[in-house]
Amino acid sequence: MARTLDAEIATAKLPPERLATELLRYASTIRLPANMDLFIVGQFDPEQVVPVIEQHFGKYAYASGPYLELPTVGVTRAYQALSGVSHQLKRPLSEVKIGWNTGVRITDPDAPTLIALCEYLNSILFKQLREEHGDTYTPEAAYQPDAHSGIISIAVPSSKHPAKVEERLFQAIQSLKAGLDVREAGRMRDRAELQRRKIASSPEAMVACMVRKAIDGASADEMAPEAVREDELIAAACKYLPSHKGAYVRLALWGQ
Repeated sequence: MARTLDAEIATAKLPPERLATELLRYASTIRLPANMDLFIVGQFDPEQVVPVIEQHFGKYAYASGPYLELPTVGVTRAYQALSGVSHQLKRPLSEVKIGWNTGVRITDPDAPTLIALCEYLNSILFKQLREEHGDTYTPEAAYQPDAHSGIISIAVPSSKHPAKVEERLFQAIQSLKAGLDVREAGRMRDRAELQRRKIASSPEAMVACMVRKAIDGASADEMAPEAVREDELIAAACKYLPSHKGAYVRLALWGQ
């Protein structure tokens, strides 16, 4: 980003007429069928649609023009603590948010395992932080992979001091590394199956899934976390979940 910033600023300062010419020239190099994904949804005969697509797009060269290449994001390797004030919270509420890049992309073999792991982690966080201690509200863990990174993020709103919440959060994570609660694992599998059926019954969700597959090469919605074995979950927890003040970024938000 820093290497191109000066050039980008210089381009933005060009006279309007010249800048418009440069933008049109660049647009003509990337507006190619090879840079596009066409989605057709509805009741139609595919044999009738294909000739129409060939008529309008077949004349263009398929593989030419520049492609945007994004680097793979590095794995998070250090602890970083941030703090700030939230305009969405009121005292005594606070919120702890942590996140780290596992390095597991959506197309990597461990992606289904991490999807299942975060589903299970959600159950553990709710049980241990909400039900047992009663000092947190709707803790939520999410694994958000794409073609270049695999971010796990956890958000825990609470009325307790963020440092205490952070400590208890990792006590829950540590318990997951030691073993699984069979009942919670069963509930995780049931929720995964219910979510997949929900997507299958929604045309909008299916189109969104197709778009993610076209962009990233795969979609988490089509994976089957319930097929992941319990020993695989524990191994993934030990490998990809950090310890207290380990390799993750922590943001402590205070209510106004």
